[in-house]
Amino acid sequence: MTANNNQILNVQPHSDDAEVAVLGSMLASREAVSKTIQWLSPEHFYKDGNGKIYSVMLNLFDK
Repeated sequence: MTANNNQILNVQPHSDDAEVAVLGSMLASREAVSKTIQWLSPEHFYKDGNGKIYSVMLNLFDK
């Protein structure tokens, strides 16, 4: 196996579109936030930036 193939195999399954959809639904609906926090934590997001956004949204929701 080449180095390029090893890099491909080391990528965890993820969906950028799904992460953005979750964040978008949280912006649109307070109910979506209350349901989402039951299932996800910031560490569940593949993209660090999306996890940080999620974390900030949770902090704002608590206020």
